[in-house]
Amino acid sequence: MKTFFKIIGVGIVFGSAVFVTIFVLFKLLLFRETTYIDQGLSAFTGAAAAFTFTVLGQWLSQYRARIKKHYVALVRTEYTLNIYINVINDNLSILQGAKEAFSKQGFHILNFIKFKVDHSVLQDFRNVDLINEYVSLIIDFDRHDQAFESVQLMFEDLKTAIFNKVLTDPSLLKMNMDTMVHQLTDLEKTLTGLESRVEKTICGIRILAREEKPLMTFLYKKKYSRNHASKIIKEREKFSSERAQVRKRSEEELRKIGILK
Repeated sequence: MKTFFKIIGVGIVFGSAVFVTIFVLFKLLLFRETTYIDQGLSAFTGAAAAFTFTVLGQWLSQYRARIKKHYVALVRTEYTLNIYINVINDNLSILQGAKEAFSKQGFHILNFIKFKVDHSVLQDFRNVDLINEYVSLIIDFDRHDQAFESVQLMFEDLKTAIFNKVLTDPSLLKMNMDTMVHQLTDLEKTLTGLESRVEKTICGIRILAREEKPLMTFLYKKKYSRNHASKIIKEREKFSSERAQVRKRSEEELRKIGILK
């Protein structure tokens, strides 16, 4: 549809130009008359200016709308990724408790929290580097959700075998428990690496959101700037400091109500 209107617009402009050219040549060559030429050109110039400003106004309006959508998507994604950081930390706590229990041939509830991935923001992003980075994260979020399900199924099968007295041999029991610990350790490593990548993406989004506020810019960056890496380093230091302060306040609140000593 957009292509159709573009063709119509170009056709109108081209046709008008041809018409004006023929009109001017006809008057000059046959009648040597310029009065009608001046009137015609004035009318045409006014109409062309009106058409140009209308099209330009529509284009600017659409462009500003894209900038606003891009900015809103940045804010939404920063909020979502901060939630994912909490999800990762909760799952790491579950993994650490489970590893300790299984290493002692005990049990631990594996109630993993899954990521609720937001795919819709991708259509509003305008930065190609950020799109690629976020797509890579989405793939890893989905992989970890599948890994959580696999470990959960292993645990359920092991628990059923023990409770039904199918698995009674101590050596086989230890081997299965060691396998669980190995699986949990691998998952803990990949989840820790994912946490670092999510932090990096959050910092990159914070930089873009700060530099591309709709009321402060008419441009958005299609690629990361050349000094993006150095900006990320500084932003991660700031982000880590903020998280440490939040963690400290949370611990103080928990101590006040007696949960922590």
